[in-house]
Amino acid sequence: MPWIVLPWILFLLGLSPLGLLTPGRGDLNPWELLAALIFAGTGSLYAKVPSWPSRRAWVLGLSFLSASAALRASGSLVPMAWIHLAASLSELFAGAALLVGLILGLRDEGHKELAVLAKMGLAAALPLLERLAQRRPIVFLLIQAEPIAPDLLRSIFRKSDLVFELSSERYLVALLKTRPEALPTIFRRLQQRLNLKGYASLRCYRMPILEALERLEAELEHITLSRTEL
Repeated sequence: MPWIVLPWILFLLGLSPLGLLTPGRGDLNPWELLAALIFAGTGSLYAKVPSWPSRRAWVLGLSFLSASAALRASGSLVPMAWIHLAASLSELFAGAALLVGLILGLRDEGHKELAVLAKMGLAAALPLLERLAQRRPIVFLLIQAEPIAPDLLRSIFRKSDLVFELSSERYLVALLKTRPEALPTIFRRLQQRLNLKGYASLRCYRMPILEALERLEAELEHITLSRTEL
């Protein structure tokens, strides 16, 4: 069963007691219904995120929260004791699932490694990078080198950095948490550990990311052309 539909299935199950409703009896609690919709929608969004160990636990927890809120909304119209008992059990299951998700997420955070993303990943990351560059400077590196093994990249850059493989010999790195005084050390590592053909760097702050990348491309082309002529 696709995880994306699970929150909505439990949401509908939570509303199922309305089938026992006697016409003209009571008022539906709109806030409980709204909460159920928000929990179900958030659970569906979590289900779309690329898989990591805690994702399913979070989806399950949000699904049970949606069921609980829907049951309590139903209970305002169909005042039966078993409905409130089912809502309480759903909240208990939700708490357990979210706790498991938190534990798995913390464990996964400790083992997370630098990822090397494909070129298409850059297009997906552009909105995030644009927002970050409006708040604080980001240093971009454009590297021209012979194909680099991921393990070697991990030895040079931090886990918080974003690395995009633009082609077999060209890499773009976004240094998200690197202070300016750390750049000389990074440049020295690049020169020592990689078979460099050239690299360019640019500090981007409140500048369109695409404009920054065009500048980097032009600078790197100039550097590689100068080396070729020599």
